[in-house]
Amino acid sequence: MSRIPVEIVDTEFFQFSKPVFNIGQKVRTSKGSTGYVVGLDFYPEAKEWAYGVYFTDGKTCSIEEDWFSAEQIVALD
Repeated sequence: MSRIPVEIVDTEFFQFSKPVFNIGQKVRTSKGSTGYVVGLDFYPEAKEWAYGVYFTDGKTCSIEEDWFSAEQIVALD
């Protein structure tokens, strides 16, 4: 899976930090699961990003999604 670069543009209301992870990046969660970042959500009060991660077991084609902070995931690629 290729990574998708995301351009972050500050507005007069929000000053965004740069996301730690990119969409499409393979990650391992603090729960031990491996998946891919598929979404970003910014929390302006905390100035932090949340990362939506998709998981699949590769056998049943079932897909799960969960959200994590940067501290809860590590890059695998």
